[in-house]
Amino acid sequence: MNFKTTKRVKIHTGYKCNLRCRFCYYGEDLRGEDCTTEKLKSFLKLASERGIKDVDFSGGEPTIRKDFVELVSYAKKLRFRNICVITNGFMMADKEYTEKLVDAGLNEVLFSVHGNSKKLNDYLTKVPSSFERLMEAIKNIKSLDVRFRTNTTVTKQNYKSLADFARLFLRLKPAAVNFILFNPFYSTSEQETEMTPKFSECSPYIKKAVDILNPKIGKVTARCIPFCFMQGYEKHVCNSFQVKYDSDEWLPHIQARVEEVNPLKYHAYGLLDSVLSKIFSDDSKIFSLLDDAIVWSFVNSYYTKPDECEGCKFYSICDGVKKGYVRTFGTKEIKHVPGEEIKNPAHFRRNYGSYGE
Repeated sequence: MNFKTTKRVKIHTGYKCNLRCRFCYYGEDLRGEDCTTEKLKSFLKLASERGIKDVDFSGGEPTIRKDFVELVSYAKKLRFRNICVITNGFMMADKEYTEKLVDAGLNEVLFSVHGNSKKLNDYLTKVPSSFERLMEAIKNIKSLDVRFRTNTTVTKQNYKSLADFARLFLRLKPAAVNFILFNPFYSTSEQETEMTPKFSECSPYIKKAVDILNPKIGKVTARCIPFCFMQGYEKHVCNSFQVKYDSDEWLPHIQARVEEVNPLKYHAYGLLDSVLSKIFSDDSKIFSLLDDAIVWSFVNSYYTKPDECEGCKFYSICDGVKKGYVRTFGTKEIKHVPGEEIKNPAHFRRNYGSYGE
């Protein structure tokens, strides 16, 4: 079976943010310089010309930019189908500002929800009232009938509360829910120790949350967790090899063209895509191969597959374990799952989720 690939990319607006999340690995970059308006418009134009239909504005926090309404309006002018912002919701607690964004063309929001209560959320974000403002922002978006999704970074501090998160989401009714395990990509060793939950300890809580949500929420995804810890729930796993088949994720070879801040030095892949796009049509299989090369580069840079993974039926479709995770916990909890090896990355998601158009 052939699967369609996503037509979405992320536009990184800069590192600046109005929260100071304990698990954020950007650190000092949060006070760095943002990308210019014209540069971001050039990225949007490039993505549009390459057939991208959906865009996520990301940061840092995009909504603190003075030109953000202008950027949304420009995306609408380019006729993007879905114009989304990934946000902590702090600014969008202002109903008038939110209405300006929606009038400009914003028609989708991905809210970062890291605590299911004021105490937990404000602790993790290190900003009092962040939870109250987030809930107000969601209320504003719902009143304007705008599609919204949620991201939750799963940490040591919140994983035991995931069932309560699920009950909160049942009340809020997002279109999709993402649980993303804390990513020790470029974090400090202190962050890895303080924030990273063990797979074996948090996976039962993720599964419980999925059980609560699955009958009511159309799409529930778990990210950055090996397949072996999600047996029976494999269709919910969307890691590096699955992203290009998920319409809420980003197309690798186009992302490489517009990504100038990625530590993988995607610029080289962007140049390659630039050359290939002058030779081949956008539907050429060459770009699928380029996508795979980019994903493999990412996985090989940040992940490892220890000896325990050998012979696992998920070996070909699983990222493995982050190198930072191994530094913190080792590999003793990793267990290979016997069976015929699965080689199609979208094998479990063939009847689940959306794969772009």
